Amino acid sequence: EKRDEAIQQLQELIKDYPEGPRKAEIYRRLAELYWEQSRVVKGAIMEEYNKATNRYYELNDPNLPMPELDLKPAWEWNNKAIEICDYIIKKYPNFQGIDEVYFFMASNLMEVGQPLRAIRFYTLVVERFENSRFAADSYFEMGEYFFNNNNVFKAMPNYKAVIDKFPDNKFYGFALYKYAWCMYNVGEYEESVKLFQQVVIVADKIGDVSLKEDALNDMVAPYAESGSVADAERYFKTIVKETRYFIAVLRRLAEIYFEQDRSEEAITIYRKLIQEAPERP
Repeated sequence: EKRDEAIQQLQELIKDYPEGPRKAEIYRRLAELYWEQSRVVKGAIMEEYNKATNRYYELNDPNLPMPELDLKPAWEWNNKAIEICDYIIKKYPNFQGIDEVYFFMASNLMEVGQPLRAIRFYTLVVERFENSRFAADSYFEMGEYFFNNNNVFKAMPNYKAVIDKFPDNKFYGFALYKYAWCMYNVGEYEESVKLFQQVVIVADKIGDVSLKEDALNDMVAPYAESGSVADAERYFKTIVKETRYFIAVLRRLAEIYFEQDRSEEAITIYRKLIQEAPERP
């Protein structure tokens, strides 16, 4: 309700407000409120959708229609934000907070399914405003888009920019984590292992238990691919003291060897596995 009231007040204020930097700032604030409203509406829609989906699976009735996700009410607010941002960019190109407007524009475009336009505005942030407080977020969002669309080579420089330029940013640990996956995807298994180990250290420092757990779990894949059994044993058993992950490395490595028709090596790994976890199937 407070947000609705603030939106109405700004809409009224802006009608007769004299031209100048202050008016551009009011427009910027209005765009921000529209974006915030879109997230509130989207959150409510997702909550109802998740409830409906849970009910659907609980009932287990093949005659019932699958719940549909309709984000159009949220997109209406995103589009209002886009319209305001577009106006600011054209009317006030030298506005002091134009980097923030570019970022708002990009983020809302992503929400409504216009990623290529969004990337253009994220790129403007990082190219024109290297020291902007939105630069790290822009790099990270571009990395996420490219990574999620299987373009690892375009994702990598964006994650790397966050790692190299913004070590104190909130996305630093997760950028490091995704960069480790990039290294795995391009076959740099040993480098991937090192990066995942860095993620564990960062996660410990910031107290992010979930990130640490993900890094330890996902480290199994590059360790297994590289065949570094001795290194994996030393790391998981003596450094982080998480033997269960070493067991996972052995299991995965045995699977890889069998897939590659390297039966003798697979049997050796299984013997090691029996030594380490005789009670496990």
